[in-house]
Amino acid sequence: MTSLSVRDTRRKLTFHVIGALAEFQRTLIVERTSAGLKAAKARGAFQLRRKPSMTAAQAKHARKLIDGGEPPHRGAQLRR
Repeated sequence: MTSLSVRDTRRKLTFHVIGALAEFQRTLIVERTSAGLKAAKARGAFQLRRKPSMTAAQAKHARKLIDGGEPPHRGAQLRR
């Protein structure tokens, strides 16, 4: 049977306290994130994806250039 020294016991307690604080912080982050997303959805500012970098007309023109033999980076330059 092995005995735990005071030093090992204190170390164990310290790690348990630090682990509990980390878990508490993680819970706070999750709560704040979900509250922020809920508020953003309520005001209509939340979107799951990025906005398109080109308008439909720009994309159509870029596709026409690429189909006509232009390199793809030329079509991509239209979005600037």
